[in-house]
Amino acid sequence: MNLPSRKELISNAVKSGKLPSLPSVAMEIVRLCKSDDVPLDKLAHVVSIDPSLAAKILRLANTAKYRRNQELTDLHRACFVLGLKTLKIMSLGFSVAEAAERPDSDCCFDYDAYWANSISCAVAARELAKMVEPDWENEAFFCGLLGRVGQLAMARAIPEDYDDIIDASRTLLPTSEDELAAFGFDHHELAEQLLSLWELPELLVSAVTYWNQPDNGGEAKRICQIVRLADRISRLIHEREKGDHLRQAYMMAETDFGISQAELDDLIVILNEEINSLARILDVKIENQSEYQQLVDDAREQMAQISLQAAMELETTSIDLEHERERSSRLESRSEELLKKSQMDSLTGVANRGAFDSKLRKLIAAKIADSNSKGIGVLMLDVDHFKVVNDTYGHLVGDRVLKEVATAVKNSLRPSDFMARYGGEEFVILFAQTGLHELKNVAERTRKVVEDVIIMHEGKAFGVTASLGGAICREFNEISDGIELIKLADECLYNAKKAGRNRCSFTEFAPVNTR
Repeated sequence: MNLPSRKELISNAVKSGKLPSLPSVAMEIVRLCKSDDVPLDKLAHVVSIDPSLAAKILRLANTAKYRRNQELTDLHRACFVLGLKTLKIMSLGFSVAEAAERPDSDCCFDYDAYWANSISCAVAARELAKMVEPDWENEAFFCGLLGRVGQLAMARAIPEDYDDIIDASRTLLPTSEDELAAFGFDHHELAEQLLSLWELPELLVSAVTYWNQPDNGGEAKRICQIVRLADRISRLIHEREKGDHLRQAYMMAETDFGISQAELDDLIVILNEEINSLARILDVKIENQSEYQQLVDDAREQMAQISLQAAMELETTSIDLEHERERSSRLESRSEELLKKSQMDSLTGVANRGAFDSKLRKLIAAKIADSNSKGIGVLMLDVDHFKVVNDTYGHLVGDRVLKEVATAVKNSLRPSDFMARYGGEEFVILFAQTGLHELKNVAERTRKVVEDVIIMHEGKAFGVTASLGGAICREFNEISDGIELIKLADECLYNAKKAGRNRCSFTEFAPVNTR
């Protein structure tokens, strides 16, 4: 395969018109975005010139993220609601995305998979940025949306050669490693040339170029880290081998941002609605959408299976056939151990969020199948003023507080009760068969247990308190009713904290249209 160099490829593609070019409106938006003090009215006027772009901006302003009351039908009003910075980045992103249209060639590049990944990556990057770097929220969105634009350029510039890479790739979209091995350059380098050719802001060019190598991103390093994790989340959503993607995402989240597994699980679960919203704005249909909580559960199960398989392969190489029975027993014990670890919070030793969600679904399914007068109850427990503990004594002492509280509470419960860490300083306790009076008694006893916990630090003792919110349901229509149960328990927890903390609040509910 006699391929041109990167510079020759770019030059030839530009001359031949194979690379996408920006329309005049997009070029004007690029020019205006270079100025920090461009008038919002002027930018809105330029947006209004392009009907397609104007429609996208109107749809964006009417999403749940920005819409306040009545539907916005006036473009200038919509631009005002978005604000100048958001309008600049979104107009730029939507314009560039529209320029990167479907390749005209017969290349077998999966255009639908490309846009599904790009949309998911953009939304995940925005939500991650909101958690760790709020000032870069819009930039992270842009770079997530255009992070793989170089692949579209390759599909245009060298369609036949790129087909070979696509055929050999084991993933929906070719990897940088696939491209480097075949061409000596990858889509990141091509994206740098393309976006520079379009004269986009240097920060955005750097982030799109180096998101897979954040240490080379310079000023854009933090955005690169965000987009790299967002891309891994996107691949988790859309590719089959979810276990390894989730494992990698957990590692990146913890190493780069200090985000726990439970916190990342929570973030992934809420992406579904936002991803569908952006897909509608860009007129992209995303197939095979399932509940993201189930997606995370499936990925965690795959993680456990991968670990088990690795353990089995390791054991196979070191044990003789005459010890097969002993080996089988050890592997079975190892399997149970790995499964238990995958369902356990490593800090506190109680169950984790994924194990709790699975347990709740099973209890509700059993309740629906065999109804009785007892209800399923949930207690949400939150350690009061935990941030003050961390700020005063440090995070290591804060971790010790969580361990002591978890141990004390778990030891006070019955074997049939199920306790898990829900996230941060919040715990949840699940009761399979209980009534409201019983739930109140357990909650008050648990509150006192936490109040009695004594923490020693540098020869001095201090204590903590907890607020609890409880909810009970006696009859369920479907598994998803568990979401409402958790929501109501969380609202009661909020009421307890609002009322002064170190107290409990409760409610009982029945789903609409019960059987």
